Amino acid sequence: MEAAKAAAGARPGTVTSVSLDDDTRAWEVELTENGAEHEVRVDPATGDTA
Repeated sequence: MEAAKAAAGARPGTVTSVSLDDDTRAWEVELTENGAEHEVRVDPATGDTA
């Protein structure tokens, strides 16, 4: 999935979850690194991460 690839490129870690936020229409990608969880939002139109 492109959202997972974009998130993994923006932040190191293992992708554990990908879901589409119904309100913002952005992909929410959860990653885990060394026991810490992080969330990266990916714009579906541009692939930009936040």
